[in-house]
Amino acid sequence: MTVRDLPEYATLLIEEPDDDIVLVTMNRPERLNAISAQLMTDLQDLTRRVDLDRTLRAVVLTGAGRGFCAGADLLGDPSIPPGAEGVGPIVSRFMAQDQIATVNESIHRSRKPWIA
Repeated sequence: MTVRDLPEYATLLIEEPDDDIVLVTMNRPERLNAISAQLMTDLQDLTRRVDLDRTLRAVVLTGAGRGFCAGADLLGDPSIPPGAEGVGPIVSRFMAQDQIATVNESIHRSRKPWIA
């Protein structure tokens, strides 16, 4: 995988310090990289691409600014999970939790080591 092969993500910065390693930086420093629906969507896409790439050996995950990740964005994440348009706030929250769980499971089951 090369950086050229990846789409430009709204919440992630991707670097390639070595041919077989990808450095992924969560890029929401103004929110201490708090988890948003967009961040989860970006990570979901990236985890799928990482697993399919046979040349990649490892992923290093970090956060921009002074914090790695503050957890869920509780102060009003304007983005909503895919498919949650018009379902109401309670169902939308459950969908967001499901999206977070899906990303976590994808990283856990990945054939590549993720170092955070």
